[in-house]
Amino acid sequence: MPLNASSEWIQNIQGYKPLITRQFFIGTSDYSPHVLKWPRIKTDWIKMAPNNVMINLANEDQSFNFLRDDGLGVTLECEIKIGQITAVDSLESITLFKGGISGFKFKSGACAISIVDRWNQLTNRIIGTEDVPVDYSTSNYLPSDLAWYFCTSHGGLSSVESSSNPDIDHSSFLDWASIMSGSSILMQSYLKGSKPVDGLRRIGRLTNTAIYVSPDNRLTFKRFSLIDSNSTILSDSTVKDTSIEIREDAIINKFYQKAGYSVASDYHTITVFDTDSDSVNSYGLHEEIEGDKIVWFVNTASALDSAQRLIQQYSMPADDMLVDTVLAALPSLIGETLVVEDTLLGINLGYRVENTDVNYDTGAMRVKGSRRLFFNGFTLDASTLDGPDILS
Repeated sequence: MPLNASSEWIQNIQGYKPLITRQFFIGTSDYSPHVLKWPRIKTDWIKMAPNNVMINLANEDQSFNFLRDDGLGVTLECEIKIGQITAVDSLESITLFKGGISGFKFKSGACAISIVDRWNQLTNRIIGTEDVPVDYSTSNYLPSDLAWYFCTSHGGLSSVESSSNPDIDHSSFLDWASIMSGSSILMQSYLKGSKPVDGLRRIGRLTNTAIYVSPDNRLTFKRFSLIDSNSTILSDSTVKDTSIEIREDAIINKFYQKAGYSVASDYHTITVFDTDSDSVNSYGLHEEIEGDKIVWFVNTASALDSAQRLIQQYSMPADDMLVDTVLAALPSLIGETLVVEDTLLGINLGYRVENTDVNYDTGAMRVKGSRRLFFNGFTLDASTLDGPDILS
């Protein structure tokens, strides 16, 4: 999902000291002059948990006492924006964070409002119970179908199948669903009180999919494949500090993926594996195994797709990068490419953005990315498929 901003806006924000306007709305009402301190806003595709942003407001004039009228004001939506003048007398603003009020606190003439994003709704509901489980194990499903049911039928998010869906970025969902269908990835699920967010986490982990909330508060789906065409370049002039870490204990060069879980018998009927012999010879054997009883792959081919992708990412050492910068990296969204130039480290490399941390008060930000999330294509290991399944 590209940043919804003009090219002039993006060019300006990538300057060293852009002139910005901060805005805070409750509903359609602008309360920007009341803000005492602007918040930090984090986005993280790995965490898959509610993002809670706290904003502190002056309340000497009792402007926010109305929040007490309906108990917690939880029906109200808030929006934090950043704007720039991109033409004469023309303010262009984009949304940095949007969510519902989850709580607030009054003290000493101030009001602190807690705002939480779309993940919150998916953590407040359950799917099935011990007595009445929800059974998706009698048929085979695409991961995208299960994710849609978790979000809509059980999570209460909108089921509108168009770009007008207010809760789900439907374009990103369709792109992801097409990948799952094209690869013939099949899953089943059996839920006895799991939360929708937990089911989504498992699908995301098993299918190597980033599921996160976009700045406009819509659930977004993205599976990393080739280098993303949307890239942002950070030069020495905008980079404050860079750190790179390479860890031996992050290597996985032999991975076992269980599949074909039997609810009645409580065991997986299939185990496949993939290995990287060159990595084993260079760094020694690093093994891991995965087997889920809430969401699982149906067959060998689906499980092997997961195992091969994990080996593709983790069999060799790779840079994990943290870069501190000004707001120049703001156009880089989760999953996109951030090219970092650092003369001291001697690098000019692209990293896949994993999470961002924007200090809206100081106009600084930190971005975490990884080299291991780049791919050069994917081929199925036919020789591994020719062998028998390993029974667990």
